[in-house]
Amino acid sequence: MRKAILIPTDFSKNAWVAIQYAANLAIEAKSKLILVHAFVQNETAVKGQMNILSDELIAEFPEVDYLTICKMGNLNEVITQVAQKYPSKLIVMGTKGASGLKYVMMGSNTLNVVNQSTIPVLAVPENNDSYSFNKIGILSNYKNFEIDVMRKSITVLPAISNLTLLHVREDENEDEEIIIDSWKEIMENKTGLRNIDHRIGIGTSIPSIVNNMVQEEQINLLVITNNGRRFFKSLFNRDLIKAIALKPRIPILFVKP
Repeated sequence: MRKAILIPTDFSKNAWVAIQYAANLAIEAKSKLILVHAFVQNETAVKGQMNILSDELIAEFPEVDYLTICKMGNLNEVITQVAQKYPSKLIVMGTKGASGLKYVMMGSNTLNVVNQSTIPVLAVPENNDSYSFNKIGILSNYKNFEIDVMRKSITVLPAISNLTLLHVREDENEDEEIIIDSWKEIMENKTGLRNIDHRIGIGTSIPSIVNNMVQEEQINLLVITNNGRRFFKSLFNRDLIKAIALKPRIPILFVKP
């Protein structure tokens, strides 16, 4: 059985942007879409909204194979139940562009899903207007678990033609180029990717450095390692993680090793 792409929706504008992105991905990957809405009351009204959404999806993407599910309960519980019944390789969710990951994701439930799901989560900003995988970036600190993260990313994304390793440090280190060149070779050997670039950002304003590197390197999608509790702790204590959601302009793929 082919694995599906699961899309939680609250029928908002940013959720529709995520659905459009996921539909394009499903067409390329020949995957089934599963639209899910978790509710606590008024099932009749919810099903009416889902029917309207289905009509919109058919009108824009008639070739997409999809299923809709409206289920009472907590979002994370519903996602877990649906994923158990319909094996899913990816969860796609919409986010709103606000100032900082705490506000971007807490408000949209994406944060809770990112931290509890064992399935990779792709967060699509509401202002996203393109669908491209020409250049993928990954925030890298030369850790072995990043190899597993990229291997999983390869299984849920279309063919990756170019990967850029993005590393941030506060000061210059003359050995840094040697280190990242060595890490690039290891990544190539372990993942099978052959077109890997790298970029080192220097400075203390980490959010600005990350955003500038993404823009200057023309990154289409950014991969972030969601390493369990360490990820959650760093979320509110380190500017590095906040940087990737500071008025997000590109989709972000969160992957657990």
